[in-house]
Amino acid sequence: RQADRPNQIWQADHTELDLLVLDADGSPARPWLTVVLDDCSRAVAGYTLFLGAPSTLNLSLALRQAIWRKTDPDWAVPGLPDVLYADHGSDSTSDHLAAVTADLHIELMHSAVARPQGRGKIERFFGSITTELLPQLPGQLVHGHPVSPARLTLTEADAALGRWITGTYHQRIYSETGQAPQQAWLADGWLPRTPDSLEQLDLLLVQVAKARVVHRDGIRFQGLRYLDPTLAAYVGEPKQNALSGGPPGDRVRVHPHEPCDLGRVVDPPADLVLVMVAIVGAMPKGGMTVSRVTAPFHAEPGEA
Repeated sequence: RQADRPNQIWQADHTELDLLVLDADGSPARPWLTVVLDDCSRAVAGYTLFLGAPSTLNLSLALRQAIWRKTDPDWAVPGLPDVLYADHGSDSTSDHLAAVTADLHIELMHSAVARPQGRGKIERFFGSITTELLPQLPGQLVHGHPVSPARLTLTEADAALGRWITGTYHQRIYSETGQAPQQAWLADGWLPRTPDSLEQLDLLLVQVAKARVVHRDGIRFQGLRYLDPTLAAYVGEPKQNALSGGPPGDRVRVHPHEPCDLGRVVDPPADLVLVMVAIVGAMPKGGMTVSRVTAPFHAEPGEA
């Protein structure tokens, strides 16, 4: 399946870089890179560089950067894709990602196991990083051995990767398209489909659904307690507090009643819309906003 316009198909994949960076303790460690690539233009929509194994959260952070407007004016690749094409890793086959893509009206497709057709573009991008960027950085690995000692922190390596993407990769003309990736994505000017707000996007992407119990004092969510008489029938029964996913009635869906306010959340099981109010005593001084909950995830990769 080939995309014929920007944001029609995005590819997502990850690779372990042939590079050593310094972790928080100053020890050398090999980072992983998750990338979201626009199939039509070859432009990088988003990425995240991290230590540790790939996970749904790291993929979600790459998608967050891909979907929302970048702070760098030279990196204009935002919006929602029609299709997200990923492999069969546990991060991309998780219930959380399936729920998120459903809520954002994105069709989630997976490559056949051991038959990754259509993933050549993102593999070539990883190859370009290995042959062009990494030789410029201290700590490069060749056949598993460091060419030079690791000197960069993860943040510094992230910033170097971001500069290479926007300054080199996005500006280079490709023979297949006859255009540079950034130019090809902009095309003749068009408006991408976007989510309603960044804060709602954050809660969708970083909040993983998990089973909870309805207590006599209500539902606990993001460190707060929410109470409504309707919940009395469910006291002691397992319920599913979720920010996304599932058909109506299959799970409880909890959203902020207003984008910037967790004072009330909405729980619409089936056709019922239930507004639960946070118990005042549990609310921190100044109120609880969505941005307080998602603040650790707001730093954009590549920012020094």
